Amino acid sequence: EQKDASDEQLKIKEINAAIYCVNKKFLFQALKKVGTDNTQGEVYLTDIVALAVADKLGVEKYTTPVPLDVLGVNSRIELAHAHLELLKRRNRELMLEGVTIYSPDSTLISWESSIGMDSTLYAGVEITGSTRIGKSCTIGKGVVLKNCKIGDNVNIGPYSCLTDTTLPDETVTGPYTTKL
Repeated sequence: EQKDASDEQLKIKEINAAIYCVNKKFLFQALKKVGTDNTQGEVYLTDIVALAVADKLGVEKYTTPVPLDVLGVNSRIELAHAHLELLKRRNRELMLEGVTIYSPDSTLISWESSIGMDSTLYAGVEITGSTRIGKSCTIGKGVVLKNCKIGDNVNIGPYSCLTDTTLPDETVTGPYTTKL
């Protein structure tokens, strides 16, 4: 759309995140009226706003206080940025709940997983599926856990990789553990 913008429009510092809440009947009627008379020959969804104003329908904008919440993903770089933001949010939440994460930018924890208070995760840990980790556990560097049930006071050695595994309280595994 920038290619079609006037000099005056280019001075506007807001962006349209292309998130709309629209009456279905109006939307389909309006889309029939939207043309492709622009540099890219595309239908611009933004054109329905002018049609709504012309029909004297209520139109409101919302300015988000957190621009990252409407981050677009149009490239692999933007996808990586969005993924990192979600990773940071999840890890921040866990740290506020009492989990120590030594390298939050390299630690991936699924939203379905849970980790007990006073547990410690070292760099490069990946916890996926519905993994449950108890209290006061130590998860070594590079550990990968998928759909595991880990008791309290468990120590999993570095670079271990466990799937669908249950470890009772007080278990200690060595490094590179793959099966028990």
